[in-house]
Amino acid sequence: MGSLLLFMTGCSWSSGVFASGIRIIYYFCCMDLRDQLKNLFPEHEEQDFKMPEEQFKQQEPLVCKFEKKGRNGKPVTIVEGWEGSEEGLKNISKKIKTTLGIGGSEKDGTIIIQGDNRDKIMNILKEMGYKTKRVGG
Repeated sequence: MGSLLLFMTGCSWSSGVFASGIRIIYYFCCMDLRDQLKNLFPEHEEQDFKMPEEQFKQQEPLVCKFEKKGRNGKPVTIVEGWEGSEEGLKNISKKIKTTLGIGGSEKDGTIIIQGDNRDKIMNILKEMGYKTKRVGG
């Protein structure tokens, strides 16, 4: 029990206090995993591995619709149905707003653009590789 306690406190195994089995365990505990694997499999050559990045693909088409209700009669174009991240939604919204030179906002998976610009917005989204669907009028 005393030798195990000394082993746990980090005393050196080279003093000869421990049995050879404990020395081997202590030796392996001080090595990182890569060194341990090299000792176990000396003929193995290490290779770098990169995780493949998953590309986001929109499954359902984005819905472009025109609305005036609840906005004091001011027309807006709403793009709904975004399935990706908020960052992706912001990037799409920024692309639409800078291309058309108009204002708008994005939140909760929807993009709100000032004015009736459904056709222009649908063309921009198609150029970006998204399917679109026109709703109303």
